[in-house]
Amino acid sequence: MTIEEIYEDDLIDRFVDDLTPIELDFLENEDNELNTCNKCNIIKNTWDTDEFKWDCDHDLKGYTALCCDCYSELGCKSFYEMGLDC
Repeated sequence: MTIEEIYEDDLIDRFVDDLTPIELDFLENEDNELNTCNKCNIIKNTWDTDEFKWDCDHDLKGYTALCCDCYSELGCKSFYEMGLDC
């Protein structure tokens, strides 16, 4: 497999530790819209707000970005729910 044969959708919902070296290179060095959860390292689309939460809109208990599973597990809340302006 070459880097040209890898697509973002191939990596979504996988864990960083499970990637092949070429997939890891794609994730870390190619221009893409993927990010990882800071707690569990699952890969998600940066802009999918149903799957990924950022610390600019949510209290993430010290994390920068969390997938929804970790968000729920930690009991995080949006600043809006807390009555705070972003």
